[in-house]
Amino acid sequence: MSKRALQMNRRRERILDAARKVISEQGYEHLTMRALAEASGVTVPTIYNRIGNKDAVLEATIRDGTTRFFGDVATGDGPIAILEKNVAELLRQAAYYRPLLRVLLQGGASEVMREVDALYLRHLRDSLEAMAERGELEPWVNCRILAERLLSNLYGAATEWATGLLGDETLPAVASYDANITLAGVATEKSRQRFQSRAQQLQEGPIEGERARRSERKRGSLTGRS
Repeated sequence: MSKRALQMNRRRERILDAARKVISEQGYEHLTMRALAEASGVTVPTIYNRIGNKDAVLEATIRDGTTRFFGDVATGDGPIAILEKNVAELLRQAAYYRPLLRVLLQGGASEVMREVDALYLRHLRDSLEAMAERGELEPWVNCRILAERLLSNLYGAATEWATGLLGDETLPAVASYDANITLAGVATEKSRQRFQSRAQQLQEGPIEGERARRSERKRGSLTGRS
């Protein structure tokens, strides 16, 4: 790579890092081109030339984060390991991902999210097909459909977290519980017990605790209105 190309890549990375910083500290609504230029130490025209407008910047941060995430996913990782690593990444940069997820819930970056979904589904499907080859899934299971359900469950938990219904300490348990209980329903006897045992541990621990906290919040809300 030439020196010029290296400098351009570093400048692009600096812009994306600055975009994540602005979103984390101020929210997506404050990610203006002027604010981004100040935070990244470049001019507004440079941002347009290197990446594009605000929507393009958002899409670039999502692509960049997804590429980095899957660069750390090992080939032999099972579906639950992939989902749990995703949750760990959400919590590692919670200040950034919470407002980002709220933007996505409103329909932002829909095109790039289709790309992200396709990438996640491919990795999940590959890991499920490896399980099937090892005899860990019932032969009737459609790995593509199962991957879609696992990803949908993860998005559901992440949405509850982004909107404040789940706390940082509860998100990993809820996401893992959903995945384990789903796989327990389609696993062969060879591996079913593993998923059932983990789901039961989570159900009797953090999941039950979260249910109790929600009931308490609901009672407090009703009492406050009375």
